[in-house]
Amino acid sequence: MPRLHRKESRTGNYDSNNKPVKKVKKPSTGKRIRDLKRLLQSKKNNEMSEERRQEIEKKIKLLEKKRDENKEMLITNKNKQKYKKIRFIEQKKALRKYNQLRKKISNIDSENNNNNDDNEDINEQFMKIKKDLFYILNYPLTKRYISLYPTKKTEANKNSLEEMKNIVLESYSEVKLEQLISSITNKKVNKNKNKNNQSNKEQQEENEEEQEEENHKPKTVEEDDFFA
Repeated sequence: MPRLHRKESRTGNYDSNNKPVKKVKKPSTGKRIRDLKRLLQSKKNNEMSEERRQEIEKKIKLLEKKRDENKEMLITNKNKQKYKKIRFIEQKKALRKYNQLRKKISNIDSENNNNNDDNEDINEQFMKIKKDLFYILNYPLTKRYISLYPTKKTEANKNSLEEMKNIVLESYSEVKLEQLISSITNKKVNKNKNKNNQSNKEQQEENEEEQEEENHKPKTVEEDDFFA
């Protein structure tokens, strides 16, 4: 009996002669920009109409914008993953201190504490931690993250931190800070809500499985029925 060969499954596009069609690689944004710039610099540019030349220049600008946006997105995603842990730790630390000081100030106000020196010191601490929290939450993801609470403090780190603080805190406002804090609080609430929903769903499925097993169990014969 002749040996049967299993027909191999094929993927991809094939032409009329059953030959694989090679995929045409789309030119990169950078190559398209270079090609258009060469076209403007070529001898054909002298024969080109003004309208056509302006059209190409406009296209170059759009492609350059797209290239810069893609580059920025790649850097943002890379930095987001790279500094995720350190930013989370510093955010948690600053947020805990922020909540403690806010509660302390609220208690002082309710007790009508007139100790101005203590009140001023706490207010200064609260202002500092608010700016620290804003620095962490509003830090540009396109930049290398400079730790707010470094384990090793050097003069170079200190200078870099002060420089970045000036940049980030330039847009500081109480309203913006509250919005940033509200954003992370809502994320946490939604995360816990989804976790609880998942847990409830799993529990419900488990209960349904137990009920189904109970329904399929063989019924026991009662002693009175047996001797009936």
